[in-house]
Amino acid sequence: MVSKRMLASVCMAALLIGTQAAAENAGVDSVADNVSSTTATSAVKMGSTEATQIQLIEQAIREVEAEVQHDKKKMHEASGNSPVTLSKEASTLQYEAQQPVQTARNEQSTGGHVVSAVPPLYQGGTEISAEVPNSPLFPKDDLELEKVTPYEPGYIQEYEHGVINWLTGTVTAKGESLFSGLAVSSRQARLKTVRAATIEARKNLLEILSKIPVTENVRVQNILHADEDVMQFVRGDMQNSRITSATFTTDGVATVTVSITLRGMFLEKLLGNHVLFHRVSDNPYSAANAVAESIEKAVLSKSQDEAPEVDAALPTAYTGLLIDARELGISPAITFTVADEEGHILYSPRVVNRDVALKNGMVEYAGTWEEAIASKRTSSNPLVLKAVSVQGKMHSNIVISDEQALLLKQINNAHKFLEEGRVVVVCK
Repeated sequence: MVSKRMLASVCMAALLIGTQAAAENAGVDSVADNVSSTTATSAVKMGSTEATQIQLIEQAIREVEAEVQHDKKKMHEASGNSPVTLSKEASTLQYEAQQPVQTARNEQSTGGHVVSAVPPLYQGGTEISAEVPNSPLFPKDDLELEKVTPYEPGYIQEYEHGVINWLTGTVTAKGESLFSGLAVSSRQARLKTVRAATIEARKNLLEILSKIPVTENVRVQNILHADEDVMQFVRGDMQNSRITSATFTTDGVATVTVSITLRGMFLEKLLGNHVLFHRVSDNPYSAANAVAESIEKAVLSKSQDEAPEVDAALPTAYTGLLIDARELGISPAITFTVADEEGHILYSPRVVNRDVALKNGMVEYAGTWEEAIASKRTSSNPLVLKAVSVQGKMHSNIVISDEQALLLKQINNAHKFLEEGRVVVVCK
């Protein structure tokens, strides 16, 4: 606040200035008529009066400035800020390098200062943070993941209501049922629907099983119709088939999957006396040996003049037989034969050991070359032969060249892997 003394000084200075101006405007003519002595005296008085007025005005200005500075100092001390010093220097704009370009601003006023809410641009580095959106990127109602069937190794033969995996010898069938008469949420309705789906799945399993080839001319259904005991056994085994999965949807559809394996007791009861696995004589390769010897003589007599004699020692590390039958349209069967181009049998149920054939099957059918190489049945170093054709009503019997037949006979005589059923066939 400005004091009363300071206001009085300012008013007195203003009054003196006004009096001087009035005297100059109104008393010019009267002063000219006065005598010279009077003029000199008045001039001296007026000069001293003007100096006094100027001093009073300057003093009043200094007091006003001091009072204003004092008041501003008190205001900044009360607000916690440093005092602001008045400066007569004009403010200048300075250029600041590397200023981020901002395309949008969201300014807020705080205490008279404008604060920008725009974040700085990314300047590089690895410290990047991401905020989790409050809402999902895609609505759940509009996004549905595609159902993917898991990969299963082996040669898979598909049927209308199931499949056969010829690598593992597993037959799988599926059955479905829709609820009726009761509420979907009731436990009784669920059990009744699942039971009906299980019955349907086992019915489909028996249908697939009856179509499986056993030999070149015989299917499972032929054995079931000819042997009542086998029929009763198979029906009982179907009733006890393993349930691999069971689902029940909200709209009341139950789906059940059942399976059996063409190995062990089931295969032994199914084949019974219909397939002979025993050998014809003490030497199962007696017939093959006679053919192989004739082929060997022809090959040796032809090649004696073409190449010098070398040590033709056979490899000692073959662990099985791998037959490449891709692109020949082979159809898998429980039993099959391998023969040469003349029709002489090299591998059949009469060659393989019965216990081995019933426990593990006499052959594995692989779906890819990689699966065949990785098979444990032929181990790490199988003898690889290329099939030249397939024969028989079921297209399941394999034919190899005479030269390959000779090689197979010689190697197997040393290692006996055919008798142990270590055979894998690549189908596709």
